[in-house]
Amino acid sequence: MIAYSGEKLQKYFAALREEAMKQTGLSNVYERDLVNTIREECFGGAAQKVFVLCGLRATGKTFGLLQAVDNFDDTLYITAQKGEKETGKDLIGFLRSCKEKNIIIDEYTWIKDNRDLSYYLWTLVENGKRVAITGTHTFALDYLESGELIHRTRRINANMFTYEEFCRVYQKEYGKESCTEYLKTGGIFKKYAVRNFQDMQKYIQEAVIEDLSGFMNSDEQAAKAIVYDIMYFAVCGLSVSNTGYSQMRKEDPKYRQMIVNFGIDPMVEITPFRFKAVCDILEKAQFIVKTYNADDENGYRLRLVIPSLTYQMVKAVFGDAAADERLAKAIEAYKDIINHAW
Repeated sequence: MIAYSGEKLQKYFAALREEAMKQTGLSNVYERDLVNTIREECFGGAAQKVFVLCGLRATGKTFGLLQAVDNFDDTLYITAQKGEKETGKDLIGFLRSCKEKNIIIDEYTWIKDNRDLSYYLWTLVENGKRVAITGTHTFALDYLESGELIHRTRRINANMFTYEEFCRVYQKEYGKESCTEYLKTGGIFKKYAVRNFQDMQKYIQEAVIEDLSGFMNSDEQAAKAIVYDIMYFAVCGLSVSNTGYSQMRKEDPKYRQMIVNFGIDPMVEITPFRFKAVCDILEKAQFIVKTYNADDENGYRLRLVIPSLTYQMVKAVFGDAAADERLAKAIEAYKDIINHAW
């Protein structure tokens, strides 16, 4: 466990800020939209709930929390270390002696036996502390609000990164060039940007599949098969039934080629129940959204939230030419925003 407050926390934040400027190539760091929400609802007044910031890796969670802090002298930042010996009870003992009003706990799900700690966080809020938690394992964080902290959390997700926000954070002018960049690489900060097939595989493996497998206590190959199945449905625009999902895709040569390309075991069985369960988890985590058809009350389509993953998945399934064709149509959809720059 690492803990910073006061001057040490200021230096830590300054180092993160310097790294952010290197990544963007800018002389300043511009806030994401979520920062003001954190500032007002978590650190700006009397806290009512435990603030939970969810989101996949490299979406700006830690940096956003620290940007929202106005007083580092009255803030304690704690980050857990993977595999460390300290448990939730050890951290409770540490927190009892802390004077700071603002408490940020990063990599919360890495803390062993954190059930009692979750209950204790609410006690801190009742005693006037402002508590925010975040971490890499977003699925476990998402479900705190239906477990130990039911009715006691304010949850916000960092995954949704709009074109307008992209232009402001990276100081880009509205136009075809910036829109193309956003659709190809947007949604994830540049250090982890998804620029090719290998990047996408690595990011999905580390940010989604491993997390999902641990959360569901399931085999990693099974989690991988379901995640890519969902992504396939999303980019193909296939309709999913509320009671099941189509087996027709297995006859599709594009689907069979995808299994080969992604190293998915074709013998892994994906039941309609497990497919729906994972869809619900990924929707709650804002990795996907569901869009419903007014003419088909039992059906819905899936959409990927992060644009760079969508673009690379389209390339993987349909090829470069088809991906660029879809990219042109997507840019056309943004025309109302960027029209004056064309």
